[in-house]
Amino acid sequence: MEIQGLIVTVALALLGYLVTYLNNLRLAKRADKLKFVTAQIDELYGPLYVITQTGQILFQALRAKGIKKEKLSVSEAGPDSTDELTDWRIWVEEVLYPLNAQLEHIIINKAHLIIEEEMPHCLKLFLAHSAGYKAIIKKWRDGNFSEHSSVIEYPDEIEEYAENSFLSLRKQQRKLIGR
Repeated sequence: MEIQGLIVTVALALLGYLVTYLNNLRLAKRADKLKFVTAQIDELYGPLYVITQTGQILFQALRAKGIKKEKLSVSEAGPDSTDELTDWRIWVEEVLYPLNAQLEHIIINKAHLIIEEEMPHCLKLFLAHSAGYKAIIKKWRDGNFSEHSSVIEYPDEIEEYAENSFLSLRKQQRKLIGR
């Protein structure tokens, strides 16, 4: 009888240890997942969302001001004959391209945080678009105003991608926190 009691006690102790171990393992996995999701938000998708939204607001403001990318062409009188081209170059060099450069840096250096297995096409297009402006800006600095936009169009779908990814990760983060 005494041996049965000892066996039951040892079995209960082992079972308690196993349950505690498995629970701690589950909590550690959850904490690691929360840490990774938080890094995705803080280091990639949060900045991606904020910068694309800011750029979109600025671009819409330029359109409201009357600067339309479709109308950017060099007249026979020369590139400085219109205030619109001058304004466009200032906005690109001083505002839009610096935002693009910041976003380019984030995407390249935080690519390991991308949700998908492969880099989304809109991010690849954005990187190519941004790189295209480097050549245009260099031409402008050398006095060549024959071109006014990147050879790759800005991928509008990046804004939807950034918003959907950011909101999805925030929802996942709240769930992991327990809210």
